[in-house]
Amino acid sequence: MRIKESLKKDPIETPKQLRDITHRVMDLLRQMQLLDARANEEEIISRLLDQHQNHGKEDPYALLEDEDVAALVGLVNGSGHNTFPHLSEGKMACETKLANLNEWRRQRDFLQQSIDGNDQEVITLYETEAENQHSIEAQIETLTSEIQRLDNLIHRYDIQIQEEPDLKYDTLVKLRPFFDDVAKTLLQRKRQQIETQMQEQLNILLLSYKGHIQRVEISENLEDFSIKIFHTAGNEISLTQLNAASKQIFIQVLLKILRNLGDYNPPVMIDTVMGVLDNESRDALMQEYFPQLADQTILLCTTSEIRKDSDYKQIEAFISKTYTLQRDVALQRTEVVEGYFGTPLNRD
Repeated sequence: MRIKESLKKDPIETPKQLRDITHRVMDLLRQMQLLDARANEEEIISRLLDQHQNHGKEDPYALLEDEDVAALVGLVNGSGHNTFPHLSEGKMACETKLANLNEWRRQRDFLQQSIDGNDQEVITLYETEAENQHSIEAQIETLTSEIQRLDNLIHRYDIQIQEEPDLKYDTLVKLRPFFDDVAKTLLQRKRQQIETQMQEQLNILLLSYKGHIQRVEISENLEDFSIKIFHTAGNEISLTQLNAASKQIFIQVLLKILRNLGDYNPPVMIDTVMGVLDNESRDALMQEYFPQLADQTILLCTTSEIRKDSDYKQIEAFISKTYTLQRDVALQRTEVVEGYFGTPLNRD
């Protein structure tokens, strides 16, 4: 549109127009005796045409008529309204209605039969519900009998109910709100440290999102306690969608952080240390987790969890003692022997 406007201010003559203008000007100059008789009209026109072609202001949009340009100007200057949100809402409403279409048709047929006097379907529905009622009543009777049986079994035991008031218990009940307030205060003090350290550990150990945990958020109160993790892309990573191995890594990281932020240094004991972890997750735990977990860590495992030829060698330098429980089926006893399933601890 800008090019068209500039060309209107500086119009470009066609060769025919240029020839006609040149002929008129030369006739006027001859009449006024201002033109040399030797002047060649065709030569002058040819030179003007050459200059016109080299002028550099050709119209690249010559295919557009003035009406077309005016229509384009109207489109640009006119006000528009985005109808997509309205159409999207209408689409969603139509999809919901289509999903319920069969149910509505069934209701329509049912009402139509009622109007026509054909109540056979109503009778069939009544008979079905009556059968369901009898079945449920039978289940209630069975469950009532089972409750009575269990109640009689419980009363076989001589349980002495203390009738005297327990002052210590009553005092603890009264102190519960105090302890809840203390727990909330401790959570507020440690929350930022827990969030920061969990982010660092998850970026190392949670291989499915390694290096892409942007932040960890912990709720401010214990009544509605929750932990959320967020990807560097900004979206929340749902804990329920993590696989079993990732959930195990998450719990072990939380255990480590809570222990590190405590005011004392207790030993840590872990049973079934590997569970369903893959080889990469195993290596991460062996190298980054267990050696730094606590001053004293006790691992209860089998050779399928900590393999002797690979996993055991990675943490052997950090091990103080190893024991193996050997079951004697014939004697019905279990013996404790030193070493990890026949492999003695390398003290070097």
